[in-house]
Amino acid sequence: TLGQNSMWVARLLISLVEFQSRNILRAAALAEIVLFPVVVLMALFAYCSLLTPFVYYYFVTWRYASRRNPYTRNTFHELRALADRTAARQSLPAPLRSAIAAAVTLVCRMAPPLEAAAQ
Repeated sequence: TLGQNSMWVARLLISLVEFQSRNILRAAALAEIVLFPVVVLMALFAYCSLLTPFVYYYFVTWRYASRRNPYTRNTFHELRALADRTAARQSLPAPLRSAIAAAVTLVCRMAPPLEAAAQ
């Protein structure tokens, strides 16, 4: 209770971040993923350079391939499972179902190959 973390507000915030760190990292990974289509649209409408989507794609592939931080890869997996479940619904129109399947296929082709884990 002495030192720079002696304020109760600071201790409360530190414990909150420690308790919610998994959810914070998952939210950051989702933001990184959702930001990619936004960057592409911004480049198409001349709000940023045409080089920006390529640089951001490089960043996202490194985050996906990271062994220390699996949150981006796990979030991609969760989003793919959600898209597959949505496309499997019978009430979904066929053109929308095929568009979702094409989007999932495109994203899977853009994913970097993962190295096999050393045993």
